[in-house]
Amino acid sequence: MFREPFEDEWIRHSSFIVAKPQIQPMDLVALELPSSSMYCFLSVSWGMFSDIDVDTEPWRKIGDIRFLLGAFLKIGGLKKYRGRLSYLPLEEVESTSTSKGSDNKGGGGDQRGPNQSNKDESNTITYDKNKAIDDQNEHIVKEEDIGAKEAVSSPSDTGISLNDDVVLCDAGDTPHRMIPLDLLPAIDQPVPSSWKSYEFETYSFSALFQTHLNQMTYGIPHASLDDGIIHIFYIKTSGNRLHMLDILKEISVDNGTYLENPHIEYIKCQAFRLEPLTKKGYLCVDGELVDYGPVQGQVMPSICNVIGGYKETNNM
Repeated sequence: MFREPFEDEWIRHSSFIVAKPQIQPMDLVALELPSSSMYCFLSVSWGMFSDIDVDTEPWRKIGDIRFLLGAFLKIGGLKKYRGRLSYLPLEEVESTSTSKGSDNKGGGGDQRGPNQSNKDESNTITYDKNKAIDDQNEHIVKEEDIGAKEAVSSPSDTGISLNDDVVLCDAGDTPHRMIPLDLLPAIDQPVPSSWKSYEFETYSFSALFQTHLNQMTYGIPHASLDDGIIHIFYIKTSGNRLHMLDILKEISVDNGTYLENPHIEYIKCQAFRLEPLTKKGYLCVDGELVDYGPVQGQVMPSICNVIGGYKETNNM
């Protein structure tokens, strides 16, 4: 992901990074569930991949080989999952961004979501570092008003932290967003008409944000840390167990050939919503189990930095 070598001498390697670090911007994805919100950086998975992740947790001591063993077991008892996928295609975001400057006089069927403003600004979302809480809260902290030292003296002063939920509840227990999620409607509201939405069946669904899922699995080889894209792929139920084995074999190769498999659906977007229709299952975020149910998210471009020994080069 950051061209880091898998070496045994981690102390020496880390010392070189500390002595001469390379700073690389990285996207995060802001996720919303009915009961919580969070940032994530790696993936959202549902279906076979999340089943493998959760059910092989007791085998953690044997290392990453547990995923391979779990995959064989899950393919043997292959299950179908039904859901509804909604997403905002990249071309829709790009066309909206380029047309707003010249066509902002009204009367053209505004298809923006409930949380999108009428201001002349790009749909590509950026994080306003001077905004500590959202517009619905009384106090807005600005560096130019009270000085840089006092603007965000600690995460507890403003409630903003990459480790905290991205919502804030008022006295009436009504959730309010602490960061601008201009592409997402409320999770209990319909998606805008500019989104694509359909029901589908799958063996496994993944929304990926990086190149690797782990050392053994190349999720999206052509992705980069700050490409501003959510990469969705799911395995169609048109395949059988032999096709599933072929896909798992292709996923272990770092050239992304599995994305061209006829039993794979691959989508690029900047916002999505997944609504599982199968009653039972696991939903995992960055490999951790979360509440099962609808989930939606949008990319937050270059919202943080990571430190490594090599500057990433974008191969796209």
